[in-house]
Amino acid sequence: MSSNRKRWYMKWYSALAFAAVVVGIVWWVSGKTLPQLLRWAPKRTLTDQDIAAVADELERRSPAKLYVDELPDAPKPVRGPFTYGLQAMKEYKWDEAIEHFNQALRHATGRQRVALFNLIGLSHYVPGRLDSALSYFSESATQAEVSGDDSGLVAAVGNVGLVHRDMGDLRAAGESFRRALVVSQRSLSRVGEMKALVNIGTVFHQTGMMDSAYEYYVAASEIAREVGDLEVEALALGNIGLYHHWRGDLVQALKAYERARRIFRGLGDARREAGALANMGLVHQSRGELEEALACFQEALALNRSVGDRQGEARDLGNLALAYKDMGEMELALRGFREALAIDRECGNRRGEAHDLGNIGMVYLYDGHDDVALAYLDSALKIHVETEDIAAWAQDLGNIGSAYRQKGEIGKAIDSYRRSIEMATRAGRTDTRAYSLVGVSLCYSDQGSPDDALRDLAQAFVLFRDMGIQEGLGQVRIGVMRFLEVFGPEGLHESRRRVNLPESTIDSLLALVPEAAAGG
Repeated sequence: MSSNRKRWYMKWYSALAFAAVVVGIVWWVSGKTLPQLLRWAPKRTLTDQDIAAVADELERRSPAKLYVDELPDAPKPVRGPFTYGLQAMKEYKWDEAIEHFNQALRHATGRQRVALFNLIGLSHYVPGRLDSALSYFSESATQAEVSGDDSGLVAAVGNVGLVHRDMGDLRAAGESFRRALVVSQRSLSRVGEMKALVNIGTVFHQTGMMDSAYEYYVAASEIAREVGDLEVEALALGNIGLYHHWRGDLVQALKAYERARRIFRGLGDARREAGALANMGLVHQSRGELEEALACFQEALALNRSVGDRQGEARDLGNLALAYKDMGEMELALRGFREALAIDRECGNRRGEAHDLGNIGMVYLYDGHDDVALAYLDSALKIHVETEDIAAWAQDLGNIGSAYRQKGEIGKAIDSYRRSIEMATRAGRTDTRAYSLVGVSLCYSDQGSPDDALRDLAQAFVLFRDMGIQEGLGQVRIGVMRFLEVFGPEGLHESRRRVNLPESTIDSLLALVPEAAAGG
């Protein structure tokens, strides 16, 4: 080998060794693995189509508004980390996404900061970290006000409202949604106005003010038709369907869901078509048409699998499992709930995970495995306490009360039901409160306490009657039958006088069970 060639090789090896030392130092200082370092290497910038795909993916997992504004066109120190962060969000890597967005914040200005705080809030909100999500969404709103960014402000205060709603603070949620409505109207954003109207409707819905909710849903659908926004029209129709379903008007509910489904199919929105199908299935289930319900849930499942919507798939598996439970197919129900649980855990969907755990617990409760049921229900409760989902927390406590009552531990059952009533009142969930009032009334009947049993049962009856919830009135009927079984019709009238209830209330309660009152 010539001396020149030797010198060339020596220089090449020296350069290679130097590069290895530099990489080693960076690796050691940063504490990152080689794959992590490679992940920081330059990647192509996301196109508008890529960003829309990520937004759609996030929309499947939460109702929160994704807002990116001018980030795709920002200077490289902002655009690069923003791109990596979106990719991390799509892969359910929430903490990694937050790390990238925080890096972008170091170089961001004005409206860019509005969007980045929104994205960090979303990265906390989707996995259920509500306190942190509220903090970042609120900061996004503050930055939007400073920057005069009305679009960013609508997105931020709307998301703040969603967090308050999930936390059970419906007053604060309503205030945020109304603020979003005012800003949308000021900036002539018809889409923002429509979505704010729908969100305000959901607050009324959750507080049991169903007629007010309906008015807002109808107002949103009318604007949607006026401006030709088929997507929002279909979303509003879905909520109108929920209103009719809640009222027990299953024919009207089914019509609304079917109209929404036709629109989504025409738009080529398979994911939302699947959601409409799922709602149709729930109506069929309420009507006892379990084969039709199964067909809807299976079609929805196929659609969600075709578009890769994992959380939609989990929801459909859960719905199928509920239908199997109603059919008495407990093994199939348990398998479906477990499959849904695995997917929700994979997606980092803590609220979905808690919902699945609660459903598994109720299957075991139905099968008489009280202790196993309580273990699952307690696990669901812990997640809802952790994520501060007060409405779901209240429902868990009611289910735990039912488990203790089935075990014969009446004192613990009453305590759980009372805590459920307290939490449901805080969350504005009149329906959950009413169901737990029926539960605690049954416990008092079991205990031989007629006055307490009648007082709570009468409260539940008035609440369900005023909300127009037929299923709830069916539960009151069970409570009345249990009361009459233990104390008889005379005991009902004697308790009425002691607790000072009007005779009309007793007449209404007896009208639910005329055969039992007559001794038939």
